[in-house]
Amino acid sequence: MSSFDYVVVGGGLAGLVVAARLAEDTNKTVAVIEAGGHVSDQAGVQIPGLCQQNLTKPDLDWGFLSTPQGGVGDRPIYLPRGKGVGGSSILNFMSSGRASSTEYDAIESLGAKGWNWKELQKYFVKSESFSASKQDLDKYSIRPDAEYHGTEGPIKRIYPPWDGGNMYGKYYSALHSLGVPSNPDNCNGNTVGTCVVTNTIDPKTLTRSSAATAYYEPNKDKVNLTVITDAIASRIVFSDPASGQDVRAEGVEYIKDKVTHKVTATREVILAAGSFQTPQLLELSGIGDEAILKRHGIPVTVNLPGVGANLQVSATLSQS
Repeated sequence: MSSFDYVVVGGGLAGLVVAARLAEDTNKTVAVIEAGGHVSDQAGVQIPGLCQQNLTKPDLDWGFLSTPQGGVGDRPIYLPRGKGVGGSSILNFMSSGRASSTEYDAIESLGAKGWNWKELQKYFVKSESFSASKQDLDKYSIRPDAEYHGTEGPIKRIYPPWDGGNMYGKYYSALHSLGVPSNPDNCNGNTVGTCVVTNTIDPKTLTRSSAATAYYEPNKDKVNLTVITDAIASRIVFSDPASGQDVRAEGVEYIKDKVTHKVTATREVILAAGSFQTPQLLELSGIGDEAILKRHGIPVTVNLPGVGANLQVSATLSQS
C-alpha cells in the first residue's frame, strides 16, 4: 500500500502509542515509518542488566553529538537516542518517573489547553500496570496511592529488583541526615524527598517493558497497521501553496534500500520522530527559520523561526 488514512513518522514512544490507538478503529489504516529495525529480541534490549552495552551501537543508537559546548571545555556532548521499533524505550535505563504537578500545569499556562496534571494523570494511570512487593514497600518506606497507579495498562512498572547491595538505603540515610524527608509516593505530583524510582520491567519475565513490547507487539498482526522499518523519512510532502489554499501535509517521502518512496495520508501526517529529528524533518521540508533554510538551499514552505530552537537536554542517561 502507498496510501493510508494516517502516516506516523517515528516508531518510538509517542509514535507507537498513537499508531496503536488509531488502529483500534478497524475502518482506518495506519502506517508507521521507522528508521531502525525490529530489535526487541536482542539480549541487550531484553535483559535489564545489559542495557548499558546498547549505547553507541549503530543499530540501536543514533549516537548524536552536540556542537562543542563552552561550559565543558568546548567538548561535544554525547546524546543517545534510540533507533529501532520502540525508540528510546529500547535504549534507556528503564527509569520511569513523573514530574511535579506544577510542571504539567505550566504547560497549560503556556496555551496548551487541557495539558495539565489532572488531565494527564488519567493517561499515566491508563498506560501502566504497576505492582510492588511487600518487601519493596517495607524496605523503602514506600506507600503508593492507588489513585495514581494503574494495574491494567500495557507498560509494566515495578521497583528495581536489585539495589546494588543496599545502595539506595545508604543514599537514604545520608540524605535523611541532612534533613531531606522520605517521599512515600513520588508519582502523586509531589516529587520532593527521597524515593525509589520505578523501572519499566515486566515482573513475570524480568525483561524490559518498552513501547515495542507494550504497543507494537500486541498489535503487529492487525491488517490495518503497517510498520515500515529501515526507512528514513526525508521530506514531508505538502499541497501546492500556489493553489490559494492553506498548506497541508499530504504524505511523506522516505528512503529504504537506497530508493526513495512516497506514502500518502488521506487524513493526517503525524510527526513523532523525537526531540531532535522532528524539527530536523520540518526544516528539511521547508518549515523553519527562513534565514537558516535559505542558507542551506531549502525552499521555504512556512517561515516558522521557532522550529529547531531552544532545545534543552538532560544529561541523565537513565531518562534518555
